[in-house]
Order: sequence, then C-alpha cells, then structure tokens
Amino acid sequence: MPRNLVAQMSDHSAGLPPNTPGDDTIQIPRSGGLGDLLREKAIGSVGGVEFWPLELLRHIISEDRLRQELTRLERQQTFPHSVDEMAAIIRPRTVDFSPESSQDSYLRVFALLVLLGKGNEIGRFVTKKATDAILPVDYNKDEKKLYKDGKEVQALTLGKWRPHEMEYFRDYQWAVTPAFFDFSHVDDTYLFCQRTLLPWVPDGANGSNPASGTSERMGGFGLVEAIKIDPRSRRFDGVLKSVGLSGCELFALKTLEIPPKGSPEAVFENEFKQLRRFNGEVHPHIVTLLASYHQKNKYHFIFPWARLTLEDILEDGDDKLKEFPLPLTGDRVTRIRWMAKQLEGITGAIKNIHEPDHLYKSGGNPKVADGERRWGRHSDLKPDNILWFNSNTDPLGNLVVTDLGLATFNRLVSRSNQPGVSARVPGYRAPECDIKDAYATRGTDIWNLGCIYLEMIAWLLGGPDLCEEFKDLRKSKDHLSLARSPLFFEFEEGPIGRKQGLIRVKVVVSEFFARLHRMENCPDFAHDVLDIIEDEMLIVNPPKPGVPNGQSARTSSELLFEKFKGLHEKCHISEDYAATGKAEDRQVREQPWYKVELNPDARADDTG
Repeated sequence: MPRNLVAQMSDHSAGLPPNTPGDDTIQIPRSGGLGDLLREKAIGSVGGVEFWPLELLRHIISEDRLRQELTRLERQQTFPHSVDEMAAIIRPRTVDFSPESSQDSYLRVFALLVLLGKGNEIGRFVTKKATDAILPVDYNKDEKKLYKDGKEVQALTLGKWRPHEMEYFRDYQWAVTPAFFDFSHVDDTYLFCQRTLLPWVPDGANGSNPASGTSERMGGFGLVEAIKIDPRSRRFDGVLKSVGLSGCELFALKTLEIPPKGSPEAVFENEFKQLRRFNGEVHPHIVTLLASYHQKNKYHFIFPWARLTLEDILEDGDDKLKEFPLPLTGDRVTRIRWMAKQLEGITGAIKNIHEPDHLYKSGGNPKVADGERRWGRHSDLKPDNILWFNSNTDPLGNLVVTDLGLATFNRLVSRSNQPGVSARVPGYRAPECDIKDAYATRGTDIWNLGCIYLEMIAWLLGGPDLCEEFKDLRKSKDHLSLARSPLFFEFEEGPIGRKQGLIRVKVVVSEFFARLHRMENCPDFAHDVLDIIEDEMLIVNPPKPGVPNGQSARTSSELLFEKFKGLHEKCHISEDYAATGKAEDRQVREQPWYKVELNPDARADDTG
C-alpha cells in the first residue's frame, strides 16, 4: 500500500526551490497596502475561488516589500522584534521548504492576516511560535475559538478577535494553502482535507474549463477528464522531460469509480501498484503516473493529458483529429514507418508488463514485498486504452498504453491460471473468456493486440471508412447476449443448446485478411504484419490438460516484439519494402472449429 502524505503545510511546499525570488518591480498600492497587491495578483481557479500558492506568495512578498509593509504596520502595533528581524523570521532567507524547515516560516500566516486586514497581529503569532504549520485550523462555534489538532491556538485568543474574524481566518486559510503536487512523492498518496483547494485553473484567455472541447472518457474503473494545474502548484517538469512531454500543460484527472461489490482501497491499491511498476520511465509506450490523492472519500490519479486515443484515430469521427499530424494523405513512407514504430513500441510495452525484468535487475527496485519473480498481464487492451501523445521525441507523436486498473501481477505458479471470466474487453474479448476450464493468460493480451493491430492495418490501407466497414462485417449475434456484436470469433450451438458447441475465428475476419492482402496499396510491410496477426496472434485452440488455453498457440510478447522490431528496421532500410504497393492473391484461410463447453459464469458484453 502506498505511504500516505497527510497534506499539511509542510507537504504542500515540498520540492520548491530555496530562496524563490520576489519581484520588487511591483509597487504596493498606496491605499490598501500589501493586501490590495495580493488580491490583484491572486490566481482564479476553475471554480472561481482565488488562491495563492506558496511560490506566488514568495514572489509577491519579497524581502524589500515585506519590510515596507512591516514598517507601515509597526505604526499600529509594536512588534516583539525589529522590522528587519521580523522580516527574517516571517520570510527566512535560507528556508528550503523541507517538512522540517518550513515549520519556521510565517509567510502564509502573514499573508492571511494581511488579507483579513490584521497584518499588525503577526507579532502575536511570532511570540507564540504559531508558524505556518498551524494551518489548517478548526473553528469551534460554541467556544468561539480556533483549534489545531485539538489544541487551542493561543495567538488568536489573546487579542480582540471577534467570532466572525475567527471564521474569516478559518475560511480564508484554504486560499493560501492550496494543494501542491510533487513527482518526488509519486510513491505516496496525498490525503487532502475536504476543503483543501485543488489548483485547477482555466485554460486560455477565454477563461474556459480545460475540459471544454475535450471529451470526458471512461477509463477502467473511473472517469477521466482534462485539467490544467497552476504551474506554481506542481513539480512535474523533470519527469515530463524524461518521457518526451516537455511543455505539457494539460493533465488527465482520473477519479476512481468503485464497482458495487468492490473495496475502494483494494481497487485503488491494485491500480496504483501497477502504475508504479509499469510507467513511462520504464518504457516510453506506457503511461506515466504523476501523482495520486484522496479527497472526499474518493481516490484520484493524475497523468499527462492525451487529447486523442487510438480509437479516435481509427474512427476519425470528429474535429479532434485536426491535432493529429499524420493524415492519410501525404508522405506515405513516413506514415508507414511511424506505424511500424508504434507496433514495435506497443508490443514492447506489453512485453515489459508480461516479462518485467526491470523489477529484478541488480540495483533495481523490485516494488514487490518478497522479491519473488512475478509476471504481469494488462487485461484491458482496446483502442480507447491506447493514447496518442504529441511527443517531443517524435514529430508524429507516440501511442501509449494506459488503464492498468485491471492488470494483474502473479507468481510463477499462478501466472497463467486465472479464471477465464476476467479480461472481458468489449468487442476484443478473447475466446477463452467464454470457455469452460479455459484461462485468461498473457496470451489473452496477445489476442487483444491482434484485434487492434488488424484494425490499425485496415486504417493504414483504407482509412477510417474501411475500419468502420470491417466493424460492421464482424457484427453478428453474440452467443451470450444474443445482440449483434463485433467480436473476432464466433460460436455455433451444439445439439444440446447454447452451453456446448463449436468455436473459431469468424469467417468474415479470415476473409478480411485475404481482402487486405489483395489491395493494390498493400506493401510488403503490411503483408508481413497481417501474416503475424493471422498466424501467431488471432489463434483459437481448445483447453488442454495442464496447458492454459491460448498460452501455447499464440506467440509470446517477447518473440512478437523481436518480430515487429525487425519489421520496423526493414521499413527504414528499404522504402520499397515500407511503401510500394504489391497486391497478393491470397486464398481465404478459414480457421478450424473447436468443440468447447461454455463457461457457466460467462457474461455478455454490451458492445452494441
């Protein structure tokens, strides 16, 4: 389980550089003093609430401006120290904002007092050593006192504070203590109070919510939406640069939706562990978790935002593809080389999950409690779980595998014997999910990839129209739901009804392979990819004693990676191999039927 970070003030500021400079070119207004300047420079959140991150406070309340304000306030009330000494106490020069040293800062408290028109009270806080660490405080309406961890905050009761002033202090404190996200804490989970202000800000000059114009989408067990995080409230630049996403300003916020019978902690813990084991730092085609937090009884993940999914690209259904730099027209060689690179990359990402050598190499962090060798499985591969990012490392962008919420991580003795009722990917469901005594294995991921790759080659040769036609061709009555479904395999009932019968790859799928081979624009590269998919990935075979279904028949991700890597290299060596159309008159290879018994617990997918 990830270590929790209770989001107190020391945690908000962790990771900020020491001695963040102020800006003394900004003049304090003559009428309202520093309070007016703070209000003028406040950041407006998406919800309309203004806030001040610590870095912004240090920028506004520079050393010179702080002394200027203290000199003005000293006329109203005597301080326990000189102005220069008070300035050094409130805004220490050497503070590094670590959890220990930030206990000695009064910058947030002072800003809060100034905003409430009580800046002259800062001396009481200094005398009582009521630093920024007292925030947030609670207000007891009956006693009309403010408390921190059950102890009365004396600095607020020695003066002539009225109840409404204490309420203002309690309410305004959230504006100077917004959440702060630091990638150095990615192995921890922030625990935010219910009222902790999340630093989501509007995107663009029109003040719009960043999610406007970008669709929300479901991901695994959650809803994903776009957010823009105030740059002063995050420290992601280093990791974003390392995964080729420098300059990323939009982020994906995934809020976990817990299944009816699920445990919030268990669902979160599983996805969190997989996201830390497998990420963009380990492989460039796996999504990178930036932060996680818990607030209002819900768990949340933060990732870089991808405006497109592979499903968007294949369907080309709306204006979102204006951002995609790889139209079907244009440089054919570049387009096919990009496709070859992505097939290698995605296969490499799945190989990384299936064979996680990086967790066991000398000097590596195994991220498993006992260090025993384990193997992984994604279990939820489909086009909308493959994201397109506008990468710094490739002008055409990168496809990245996401949604590890259903991923599993198993020991040697159990890596392949997971019940077939798992891994139900709508439309891309593998046959073993429905077969009695069959199992969902790493081979199940290979079936899913085969379905996806066949659609990608269809897009490459015939665009989104051919993809849509292929989907319509596959639609037939699902043996479970009895609704029309675009599965890649079919089931024929036996003489005793739906529980027994025959199963195989759909004839329309076998016919589609031959059709693609016969297209005039099909180059050698595409022919080779189609052969790999048909011969080594979309394979149905019945369960055998001691051999999990699909495990022995489908080629492993490790071997597939080497094959796709070789095809990618050949595309760069020879333009003729990559792009010259060479139609081949291939015969339809109908796959054999296999006698099976349906899993009594099999459930239908609502694929439409």
